[in-house]
Amino acid sequence: MSSWPDVLVQVCLVMRHRHPEEFERILEVKGRRLPYFFRSREDVHQLKSVGDMGIYASCQGTGAQLERRVRRVLELFGYPRDSLAVQSR
Repeated sequence: MSSWPDVLVQVCLVMRHRHPEEFERILEVKGRRLPYFFRSREDVHQLKSVGDMGIYASCQGTGAQLERRVRRVLELFGYPRDSLAVQSR
C-alpha cells in the first residue's frame, strides 16, 4: 500500500469479506463531529469508494488520523488495534 487512504479502503474490503452480514455497521464509525463513512458521495470531499456497496470512506486528515480510523474499523469487527503492523520503508 502506498497511502493511508489505500490502507483504509483495503482494511474495509477485508472486513466486508470476513463480516458481510454486519459490514454496514461501518457507518457507525464517527469522529467528534462527523461520520467517517457515508452512503452518499456528496456528503463530504476526499471520499474513496469501498467496493461496490455504495459506501464511501472519508480520507480527509493526516496519516496519523487515518491510521487511527483504520484501527477503529478493526476494533468494530472484534480485532485488536495492534493487529495492524506498520512497517516503514
